[in-house]
Amino acid sequence: MAKQKRQSFEAGQFAEKLVALGLKGRGWQILEERWLCEKGEIDLIALDQTSSDKVLVFIEVKARRQKNWDDNGLLSIDIRKQIKISQAASLYLAFHPEYESFACRFDVALVQITPASSTNSEVVTSFPELNVGGDRLKLYRYIPNAFEAITE
Repeated sequence: MAKQKRQSFEAGQFAEKLVALGLKGRGWQILEERWLCEKGEIDLIALDQTSSDKVLVFIEVKARRQKNWDDNGLLSIDIRKQIKISQAASLYLAFHPEYESFACRFDVALVQITPASSTNSEVVTSFPELNVGGDRLKLYRYIPNAFEAITE
């Protein structure tokens, strides 16, 4: 049991690295990885520099294997999780007043874990992939403004 948790924890860290790498490749600036506070953790905090507006993006990353029960991690981001991330984001802004004038957005990145030998075509092909210990991690879906999309 503990071994499975450890593997899952490592997969989550690799998934966060994968998403950070892909966003950097698109011109984003990653400000924080795994930012912790008393309200919880924010997986990635980034500046989306692809638009004319200054947008600070708080990103929740979920990594799942195929044939999972929660729609590749999307269903795990319920209203309680959204509130927790929002509270952590508020604390981040309190610690970093230089971003108070920026628009804020909450995105979700869903990463799929498959055996390295599989040929799954249901992924974002413009994003990099990672091969780790016989598994392949690939971005399955990226949802900007995810909290709005999830609750609609």
